[in-house]
Amino acid sequence: MSGSKDKQRRKEKRDDGFDLRKNDKDLEAAEKRRKQTRTAMITLIAIAIVAIIVVILNSGPFYRTAPALRVNDHQSFSIADMNFYSAQARMQGQFGMFEELADMAQRSAVLHRRAVEEGLTIDQARQDQIDEQVRLIREDFGEFTWNPDDPFSPPFTSSGSLITAWYGRGMNLRNLRTRLEFDALGQVYIEHFLDTRESGYTEAELEEFYLENRDNFDRVEYRVFELVYATEETEEPEEGVEPLRTREEAEIIAEAVLEATEEDGEEGFLQALTAGTGGWGLDGSTLRDEQRSIPAFFEFGDWVLNNARTPGDFTSIEGEGVIFLLYFLGEEDNRYYEGNVRHILITPEPEEVNFFDEDGEMFEGEALDAAIDAMNAAEEAANEIARTRADELLAQWRNGPATEESFIELVRAYSADYREEADPGFYGDINRQTPFVEEFRDWAIDQSRRPGDVEIVQTVHGYHIMYFTGHSERTHRHILAASDMAQTAFSDWLEAALEASPWQRTFFARLTLAG
Repeated sequence: MSGSKDKQRRKEKRDDGFDLRKNDKDLEAAEKRRKQTRTAMITLIAIAIVAIIVVILNSGPFYRTAPALRVNDHQSFSIADMNFYSAQARMQGQFGMFEELADMAQRSAVLHRRAVEEGLTIDQARQDQIDEQVRLIREDFGEFTWNPDDPFSPPFTSSGSLITAWYGRGMNLRNLRTRLEFDALGQVYIEHFLDTRESGYTEAELEEFYLENRDNFDRVEYRVFELVYATEETEEPEEGVEPLRTREEAEIIAEAVLEATEEDGEEGFLQALTAGTGGWGLDGSTLRDEQRSIPAFFEFGDWVLNNARTPGDFTSIEGEGVIFLLYFLGEEDNRYYEGNVRHILITPEPEEVNFFDEDGEMFEGEALDAAIDAMNAAEEAANEIARTRADELLAQWRNGPATEESFIELVRAYSADYREEADPGFYGDINRQTPFVEEFRDWAIDQSRRPGDVEIVQTVHGYHIMYFTGHSERTHRHILAASDMAQTAFSDWLEAALEASPWQRTFFARLTLAG
């Protein structure tokens, strides 16, 4: 039926002069044009979408907002944030993979969240450090170069180029400050945790812990020299290399050292060693001051760690191809209080002495001797002036209020060691391992010292007018124990906190510097 109708319509169109074949071609051409237009539009839209994506992927806002890491679903770290941790790792000489950077971010998130819960804030000293770091990038970018190891590397021309080079795309000064403050608050929590724990332990708890871990805290001081000799297994030395001594030669030296030590103690020990070995600098090279746990690894450990050992004990111990010569100096059980002091440093300023002639050649013979004498005279004169100045300042202080506050005023006005950003002239928590010059350290930890004691102490740095502010509340022994106990407690807490706050990387993690 329908076929008949189609035929009828086609007949009617022919009767009207309508060319069906021509119409079919026109329809095909129109359809082709529609397809070409549609394809062109799709292509243009695709190009536009790609262009938009490229722009987005290269934009700072995208890098600052696209999440690359999530920690326990309550903290997100953007691509720029993770690049920050990548930069931190590089600055520490590390080149961490994403997993390592994620661990850094996870730790920071856990600490920051806990600090917020505790209501902690960043202290002013830390805030000043952050402000200064941001200021350096904002204002002094031209002081830094693209490659610090290349003296010809061009300097940065803007703070933006510097921060991008250091921290990657998306980072700016505002976000850098936010990131630095975020991590700083976590450090505040660490200190809060440790301080709280350390102050909470009783003296009985600290003593018990110390005794259980005595070998990690007590120190031993002794001298040991290894008299190495040749054995049957010793390889023949290369030509021109002095051969090892024989066992008989080592035994002769050892016997001489023991005899000299019997007569003259430590001095005899060192002198006989010097004579027998031709050694130089044995006074320092033989000396060991270390935790009790360390000698235990050596063949002579049992002798050193014997509880019956007393200062002045000495012996020789046979090893494999070696004779150990030992002299015991003493043991430190840390039963003393740390010292806190202020000081005014008066530094001698000797006049310069010329050691070169008009041609720039160094003096020789009598001229050199004269220059050396002149230098020594200049140093002596400068020392006398410095000592006199120290005496005058001390008298000035004593003739005034003679208080710690008046001492601080003199520190500000006259000390060569004064630093405006620090507590004027103050050095605290000084103990026997503090790396200060011996005279300064020994004065500060003298157990007979009382608050307000003042004295002039000479060191290689000059003359120190020392003011004793007080001892620590706990012995150094218990301070060590409290610190170790608190560190252990923190490590345990952090391990559990990290386990309870796992991290997950996102699709955008691949866009980070370590992705």
